[in-house]
Amino acid sequence: MPDFAVGNRVGESYCLTALTPILRDALGAPVSYQARLREVLSQLPDGAGSPFARVATIHLCRLVIIEDSIYEGFPTKKDHFRNAYLLLSADLAGDLDDSLDALVAAAPEAVDAIWRNCVGYPGIGEPRAFVEYLKRCQIRTSFFFGGYPQASLHEVLKALAVQERFTKFAVAVQDLAPHALKERFDQLMEDITRLPAPRPGTR
Repeated sequence: MPDFAVGNRVGESYCLTALTPILRDALGAPVSYQARLREVLSQLPDGAGSPFARVATIHLCRLVIIEDSIYEGFPTKKDHFRNAYLLLSADLAGDLDDSLDALVAAAPEAVDAIWRNCVGYPGIGEPRAFVEYLKRCQIRTSFFFGGYPQASLHEVLKALAVQERFTKFAVAVQDLAPHALKERFDQLMEDITRLPAPRPGTR
């Protein structure tokens, strides 16, 4: 059953929200760090080809560049950031440290290409240093909705695949006689028992 919490964890699900400041440009620099970062993000593959899909505990992941605070009008004050920020928002199944360790191990080239444009990035020579870096930049999630707080990524993907199969079955058998319907249903159940979980990023 869906659940929510004011905080980072719901059941076995964990929400990581981190803001890392993007480096400010040196005077006369031909290309800004923000422009480099935008190019890297625009070229990242999505779906099953995403580097984040290599980590079995990442349900979903978003990377967003926040250039400045938004002025909402009177009576608020105008406020500006000293740096633009890279927002990382990730829904994890399980432990934060284990997930970040797995990310550095599975996609070091993507991690380095993204965060080398951010202030204080320690590199990936010492993977734990990057994990601690992101944890220092972490902000507490204010409202975390966990759709499947007790389920692993594998279980969610398998459930979605079963749902897709069953929906197609229900549409296809509406006019069948009872005995034919039972045969088709038995075949469906047999197919489901052999159904492998889809690869991360394909659902």
